[in-house]
Amino acid sequence: MMSSGENEIITEYALQSEEPLRIALGLMYGCGLEIKRRIITNFLSELETALRHEFSGWLVENHFIPTIFEKYASVVLRREHWRDQYKIAFEAQQANPRWIVIGIHKPETAAAIGGGSLKHLMDQQYMPGASNVWWEWYRKMDDGYDDWDNAATLVKLYRRPESVEYFVRHLRTIAEIAGPEIDKAVA
Repeated sequence: MMSSGENEIITEYALQSEEPLRIALGLMYGCGLEIKRRIITNFLSELETALRHEFSGWLVENHFIPTIFEKYASVVLRREHWRDQYKIAFEAQQANPRWIVIGIHKPETAAAIGGGSLKHLMDQQYMPGASNVWWEWYRKMDDGYDDWDNAATLVKLYRRPESVEYFVRHLRTIAEIAGPEIDKAVA
């Protein structure tokens, strides 16, 4: 988000004459979406590479590409023997993408692992979260990473080493806690 001073400077520049106005309007309406797409795509590409390295032997699926702005776009980690039953993931709950949550995804009809003991374990050893018919345990992303439709988050995603490590760290922690419990549940 730009400061009011930065907004004023850009506005004054844009209103100097027709050419700066065309440039400013072009940035606003013409390439804003493409800039956003490239920032997110570059971040996701680097994150996918880091996850494949960190989680060797796991399946890493990037469901954001090619439709990064759709609701329920996600990045998924799972062990092959989990099949499609359980996944450690982060997912956009709204289009553009917004309301990013991270957690343990499950089939809608699946019972809670251990009668809810995995959720309790996650709450105690990681962070308090919620559960519903699609998520064994989940929580909204912290630290401004929950809404990829604003300037502040896009700048964070642009800083790829930091943003990639942020997501890898959270996914690693979830996998360390939940992985053994999911293994037992699908055995």
